[in-house]
Amino acid sequence: MSATKDQREHPPSSRDLRIFLEEKHEEGKRGEKQMKGEEILSDLSEEIVVDMDNWNKDNPGATFLEIEEKARDVVSKLEVALIQKSALEREEDSWAEQEEEERPTCPNCKEPLVSRGKRVRSLQGAQGREIKLKRIYGTCSNCGTSFFPPG
Repeated sequence: MSATKDQREHPPSSRDLRIFLEEKHEEGKRGEKQMKGEEILSDLSEEIVVDMDNWNKDNPGATFLEIEEKARDVVSKLEVALIQKSALEREEDSWAEQEEEERPTCPNCKEPLVSRGKRVRSLQGAQGREIKLKRIYGTCSNCGTSFFPPG
């Protein structure tokens, strides 16, 4: 590809090149994360099918209700993975890096929270499976309230 007349007369500045390279790097990281997430979900889907096949072999006389219950149980593994993946993607836009007026605020005194780093939070999914999320934990510098802000 040849350069245009304008590009030859006005080559990009080092700042423009740096910005371009940073954008390409971020695009690459997003692509890698998406591929990794897809691989995890693909592997988990395969594991679920194998688990169900093995259960069917071990339980040839299972009733329809038992089959349905087992299917819900194994699919709940995929549910957990999808929830964790979705929540972590949203967490990438870290509020810890934002200006004070853009950060989540304390529900008690409305002061901006201070990040205390990421911590693991355990929740329970609809099927009873544990969902672990590594999220930013915040503390109010005014009253000391600490929690995982919604988001």
